[in-house]
Amino acid sequence: MDWVGRCIAESKTSVAATSITLTYGRDAEGNESHARAAILSYSDVQKYFKRLRKAGYPCRYFVTGEMGSKKGRAHWHGIIFWKKKVPLMMKDFGNNAWNGWKPIDPVLRPIEWNKRFYDPCWPHGFSHWEPVRDGTMRGSIRYVCKYIYKDVDDGAAQSKLAMSKMPPLGAEYFEQRAQKFVQEGISPQDRFYQFPNEATQKDGTPLRFRLGGKSADLFCQHFIDKWREQRPGQPWPHSDWLEEYEDKQTRTEWDRDAEFAPALKPVEKRWPMQPPVGFTDADITYDVEVFAPRIGTIESGYQWYYANAEGTRGWREIAPIDGRPIYKRSVTQFPERLIPSQWVDRLALKWVFWITSAIPSRGRYRLAKIQPGQGKSVWMRSLME
Repeated sequence: MDWVGRCIAESKTSVAATSITLTYGRDAEGNESHARAAILSYSDVQKYFKRLRKAGYPCRYFVTGEMGSKKGRAHWHGIIFWKKKVPLMMKDFGNNAWNGWKPIDPVLRPIEWNKRFYDPCWPHGFSHWEPVRDGTMRGSIRYVCKYIYKDVDDGAAQSKLAMSKMPPLGAEYFEQRAQKFVQEGISPQDRFYQFPNEATQKDGTPLRFRLGGKSADLFCQHFIDKWREQRPGQPWPHSDWLEEYEDKQTRTEWDRDAEFAPALKPVEKRWPMQPPVGFTDADITYDVEVFAPRIGTIESGYQWYYANAEGTRGWREIAPIDGRPIYKRSVTQFPERLIPSQWVDRLALKWVFWITSAIPSRGRYRLAKIQPGQGKSVWMRSLME
């Protein structure tokens, strides 16, 4: 139904429409099994419309390709929308290589209607042209579309649907429709449109077609642009559809801006714990006197991060083990509380600490380098020495 509605809309901005069938003839040696009829070659159709345009007949199209039921040969059905004029005669340069005809000078060949003929722009076989008359566009489009579903249950069947896309079929008609809304000072309230003289139900009620996809977006944008141009400073009447479109456009712009925005370099985190409120990771230092992270100043007061007797870790205003430096503890007390090694081993820290050994050695303090997983062994070796 969407294709029917858009094709009818395209016909409203064309001088005429023609239903065509393109088939393949015999090959250059006279064999009926033409090599290009074995599969659907869409490039053949593309070149066909390019030749028409080059001959001076700008057009747009809607085509489907299928394999014949009887002989299994490829052929194409479609609708051509002529934008300026309909060809009556075309020059034939003898490019139908399969029949071996090569004229010295190009020959004007008339277009033959309602019968197959040698089409100068279709060098592979025959063309069949029929004019699409007023009131019959719906039936013509449905006839073309039915070949898409002919072998829908056959996984090996070939089929192809193609159409003009830049812009989508019917775009010019929908732009004109948007202009009418602006002229009348009203805004579109829904996506539906109809053609009372072209598409009706059995009881005579006009069929309602629903505008969607790219065509709907183009219609909304045409309306907004024309309204702002022709009615500057005047807001258009409320429309849920237009608001939905504007919201979508805004989200798209945000996503695009986010995609091309410079990537923010993540802040390097030096400590595994979160600092207290009002401080940052950079404010944390290591207190070698009590072997625990510390934060704060003398004026504001210090806080230390360690586990209490219950094993709960957190920031506390009292230093570990009653605030006494580790070198003031007794030797019998120390092995029972290997706080530095436990803290390093359990948290698997990635940084390296330089700490002062607990027991003086020859009047000076020994420096021990503790790495993750090595804290306990280093401390025990220091004590033994």
